[in-house]
Amino acid sequence: MKNYIIKILTGLVCIVGATGCKKYLDVKPNDKFLESQVFSTENGVKTALNGVYVNMAGPNLYGGNLTMSTLDVMAQRYNLSAFNHNWAQYAAYNYNDARVVFTMDNIWSTSYKQILNLNIFISQLNNSPGVLSVSKASLLKGEAYGLRAMLHLDLLRLFGPVYSTSPTALSIPYYTKAQTQSSGSLPANVVMEKILSDLDTAATLLANDPIILDGKQTVSAPNDADVFYKYRNMHMNYYAVRALQARANLYAGNKQKALSYAAQVITEASKWFTWTNDGQAITPAYTDRKFSSEVLFGLQNLDIYKQFDVLFRYDVGAANLLAPHKQRLSGNYSPSDFRYISWFRVPPSGTSDFSFFKFESVIVDSEDFRRFFQPLIRISEMYYIAAESHTDPSESFKYLNTVLKKRGLQDLPLTANLQNEIQNEYVREFFGEGQLFYYYKRRALTAIPNGSAASGNLTVSAQQYVVPIPESESGR
Repeated sequence: MKNYIIKILTGLVCIVGATGCKKYLDVKPNDKFLESQVFSTENGVKTALNGVYVNMAGPNLYGGNLTMSTLDVMAQRYNLSAFNHNWAQYAAYNYNDARVVFTMDNIWSTSYKQILNLNIFISQLNNSPGVLSVSKASLLKGEAYGLRAMLHLDLLRLFGPVYSTSPTALSIPYYTKAQTQSSGSLPANVVMEKILSDLDTAATLLANDPIILDGKQTVSAPNDADVFYKYRNMHMNYYAVRALQARANLYAGNKQKALSYAAQVITEASKWFTWTNDGQAITPAYTDRKFSSEVLFGLQNLDIYKQFDVLFRYDVGAANLLAPHKQRLSGNYSPSDFRYISWFRVPPSGTSDFSFFKFESVIVDSEDFRRFFQPLIRISEMYYIAAESHTDPSESFKYLNTVLKKRGLQDLPLTANLQNEIQNEYVREFFGEGQLFYYYKRRALTAIPNGSAASGNLTVSAQQYVVPIPESESGR
């Protein structure tokens, strides 16, 4: 496994080598020669796609901003009451602040760079018959289409309008060709149609994904080629695409389709993506606080512990530390909830009453893939989507109570407020994973819990949910 990670990191390049960004991307004409060379061998093709995965795992995207830091700060997860806290302007949705502008511009430009790389990858693979077998080409193109849809979906969820109230408002561009010219923004519903179309294509291409018959196969294979194709939970795979179809359809308000896809993942993937052993999870020696066995898709983020050190380590200083408010934490979690037991503890020193330890390095085996695993799509989300989408309350509570039982909690009665309980689960389940802000925006909630206070809500307007498109793209 160690060799697999090293190969991903040492030989990987951005497909076209572009580093600048102006009106989408600037790419030199002579990069076309590099492209043809990269796609002339199977190893080159794998290197190109791995380059996208590595860049997606960087701090600008899913290795930081879109998971544990910026998006969770905007969801008011952390106590930022310290004077001049470095994340305060993000939590205040001050999109004119220089640091906030810089961060959002990086999210935008890095996302579209990877979309460009994926478009080049698809185009070159189509123009390079015989380099890969038909089955391998279908598999890797399926991954690329799924990743392209995922990146566009998250750009839409961050920079687009509140979809439930303004589905036809202008949102973001959608790129499907290997072009460097800037394209105009499209209505949000048109972008969603393109996302769903890409996901349909990905699902078709991944119809013979090895994960369906063999599972994620997190056991070392005899050679590098086998490792590349078998570690399916670290690649965009068939079940991750189905899960994205559920996520996207729910965001678009298509609950019947969302339920269908979520139920399919639950039915078919549960044998491979098993629940974390709760008996182990509540022990101090438990080494997998990320509950990796439940993750349908994640990335290898070799900087995950650096991120932990600068964001969550108890001694980084009051103005830098991202830590939950003690009263909020106790109000959100039951003492028996093994997410609470595994992820939070009283630090030995520092400025906070509780610290968030989910991403602390605890795996002893240096070759264990879980050490650097960045969770992005969990099977538990499919249960929440099914619970929210089902028309029969009794079935909804069955889905929700399944997760609660696996987290050490009691079943909810049918008299409980279903939507409130689903919201409570988004608060508890996705700590450090960036999904809560998207949940609030999808529901167009005007009042969300204020993480910097022991109680009370923060008023959020529709405008605050919509991050402005960077000036480097809009030309303002």
